[in-house]
Amino acid sequence: MRKSTIRWNVLGILLSAGVLTGCGDDAPVGPVIPCTGDCVTEFRINLENLILTINDTVRLSARPVTADGRQLGTNWSVWFGPLRVDSSGLVTPLAAGRGGILARGGGATDYPNFVAQSEILVVDPDTSAQPFIATFQNAATGDTLLRRNGFKGVDSIDITVSYVIGLQTETLGPPALTFEIRAKAPDGIGPLLSSKTIPAPVRGKAAFVTFRVNLTERNPDQSRRFPPDFYDFFVVLPLADGRLLGQLTGYPVSF
Repeated sequence: MRKSTIRWNVLGILLSAGVLTGCGDDAPVGPVIPCTGDCVTEFRINLENLILTINDTVRLSARPVTADGRQLGTNWSVWFGPLRVDSSGLVTPLAAGRGGILARGGGATDYPNFVAQSEILVVDPDTSAQPFIATFQNAATGDTLLRRNGFKGVDSIDITVSYVIGLQTETLGPPALTFEIRAKAPDGIGPLLSSKTIPAPVRGKAAFVTFRVNLTERNPDQSRRFPPDFYDFFVVLPLADGRLLGQLTGYPVSF
């Protein structure tokens, strides 16, 4: 798999994020079932939104781990929509539209809730455009960070974005994504606290770009620029007609 600092080839890319777990806060409401044997206590898959064109493929990976520490195999199936997936997790889009892939830990037959879902948007390579955050990782360790758990105690994170820019899409200047950190605003988009521009040179097919964000950045007086709190992350694509694709799709986080 060929990799550069701003772009990863789609075929064979392995992303991971968290989904359902067998114990704790994510357990379904109802009678408590002892978490033993094939009870899956950890299940990771590339879950966050992905965007592809019809000519792309992507290989999904999952890591279902049981209560006694065994890693199970993964059974892949199409959840819905115009997609195909093989036994190795290789996904092939069949037509434009929204679809989903379902992953189930092999052997965890007594726990039907232990599945992971990956939603994928398949778009036209000529006219469509959209960025989505695909995964968060601890920059120091490389471990996947679950957005719903927050990033407390993490100094910096690597963010990978899945994007498509159509061959005919007119952007504002050279194609680039804008990453924003905004203060949490319950009633809308909060004040802009920080932003950075990331080149996005690939057109007409899915691409990935990875960049680093320092969460413990300091002001000149050594106070934290982002005190522990709740924030919204945005990744937007400015178009020539003034629209900002992704402006309404925020990623609530805490750190």
